[in-house]
Amino acid sequence: GGGGGGGGLVAAAPSAQDARIVDPRLPVRNGIGYRNALEDKESWKKFMDGPARQLEAFIYKALPHYSDQCPVCQTNMNGIVNHLLSANHFKKMWNKLMKVPEPQSAIDWRSPWVQTFQVGGRPYLYNHVTGEQAWQHELADATA
Repeated sequence: GGGGGGGGLVAAAPSAQDARIVDPRLPVRNGIGYRNALEDKESWKKFMDGPARQLEAFIYKALPHYSDQCPVCQTNMNGIVNHLLSANHFKKMWNKLMKVPEPQSAIDWRSPWVQTFQVGGRPYLYNHVTGEQAWQHELADATA
């Protein structure tokens, strides 16, 4: 048995705890979450490597001659992986964000850092903060 030790913690104001709760929708890659990824370039590379490669493989397969501008940098992507992992892109992200976005905005598919690729007439979304990507029609919360 034992009288449930630490039960008093439950009464704590939830608002004080919220920031510490990890939202299951927030990706963690190589032990790094988006907040830590935004702290330095090396963490950013580790966090974004997978999604950038996934996006590049997908986009170049569907659109072999893709060379649109990055909405974050307003410059042409010279190779999607190269660009997304570059120090320049990382810096421009910061200039746009000014601060680390809250989890709710970070994962919001309507956020300004979500890029839409038209692939075969259908929108494919890429979140520049979290690296998450999906077909718009597969996202329950993409349109609200």
